[in-house]
Amino acid sequence: MAADRTRLQVEAYHQSGTRAGAPLSAFLVHGSADWTGGGTLRPGVVLWYDYLSGDTDPAAGTATTFDTMYGTNHKFYGHIDIAGFSQANTTDGLGLQDAATKLSVQPTDRVKLGVDLHALLPAVASDTPLLAVETDMYGKVAITDGLAVLGGANLWMPPAGPSAPERMGWLMVDAKL
Repeated sequence: MAADRTRLQVEAYHQSGTRAGAPLSAFLVHGSADWTGGGTLRPGVVLWYDYLSGDTDPAAGTATTFDTMYGTNHKFYGHIDIAGFSQANTTDGLGLQDAATKLSVQPTDRVKLGVDLHALLPAVASDTPLLAVETDMYGKVAITDGLAVLGGANLWMPPAGPSAPERMGWLMVDAKL
């Protein structure tokens, strides 16, 4: 039987240079606390927070929105990818805050089930203080050490207003070469 494990993680990134001819100074800060229990189900709990800077005054002449560039954002900000690509991203300049709780069980070495809950907010003040709450449910079955099948369902729930909830289901093969 595996023993309990706790891990704390803090990361920070800074971007500098120029973007579209303007000086660039942007940042990302991440913090998480991860606990994995022992026993038959090996439960896991992750408390997660990311802050990607936004631009409080686009007319000021300095770009301050953090750009994840070519990131696989669904791994971090919800599988449905609305927060990473459609709202509170580098296109609209609001930045992003992601406060998440990730729960999982792993009854065998090859099977893992989980639910992730994300509260997604812009990093700078806007008309919408809460972008949405996203719920991601998933399952993973490892076929071999380098090959797994994953599937899940996602729900994006914006605050009451003009946007409707978004739903998505997915199936993926993950091959590590």
